[in-house]
Amino acid sequence: MGKDTKDLNMGEWPLLKEAISIIGVERIDEKVKKAQAYAEMLKKRREWAGLTSKTLAAKLDGAMAQSACVAAEIKGEPGEILDIGAGGGILGVVLAVVMEEWRVTLAESSSRKAAFLAEVKSACGLRNVSVLNVRAEEISGGPGYDFCVSRAAGTIRELAPLALALLKPRGTYLALKSSDPGAELEEAEGTLSTAGGRLVGVVRAQRGTLENPLRGGSIVVVEKM
Repeated sequence: MGKDTKDLNMGEWPLLKEAISIIGVERIDEKVKKAQAYAEMLKKRREWAGLTSKTLAAKLDGAMAQSACVAAEIKGEPGEILDIGAGGGILGVVLAVVMEEWRVTLAESSSRKAAFLAEVKSACGLRNVSVLNVRAEEISGGPGYDFCVSRAAGTIRELAPLALALLKPRGTYLALKSSDPGAELEEAEGTLSTAGGRLVGVVRAQRGTLENPLRGGSIVVVEKM
């Protein structure tokens, strides 16, 4: 067992458990255990594929709780979610675990990261997941997603036009940010309008009773017009 795995706290994970309970899904403990199994894989393969920083790898309960908070903003009949620049899967994999009835596509340009995501899909039995080893710009087939999401893959100005082009009419782009997105939104204002989107709002850390599942982060909500 490597030192990264040894350092992983596989206890109760109160932040993730609370974030999942807020969404109102069933079998919370089962979903937390599946997320923990994924986290163990992430720790073991972190250096091989450059999946995440050592600092973040030590705080996966909080990071995955933030991802679960994104699920609270995904509403309507189950459909298609695209994770743009999925990386190690901290957002997209968690959404797939929590939202089993939704189909989640993980788009990642790095071959090693995409290979890791395929391993996670198989090992964790995520039948609702597809992995695309492509850049978001290379995804073909026209608008087909109900929601596009991103985490640490780029700025709103860079990613919003890509997401909006891939969304169905009235689809929604959700950008998970670890801090105040005010400067990014100001920079992206003209881009959103040109790309056919409008800023719906920003969800800030206001749910929960522990340290707060969103923990200082925020979710930028953009709708396709």
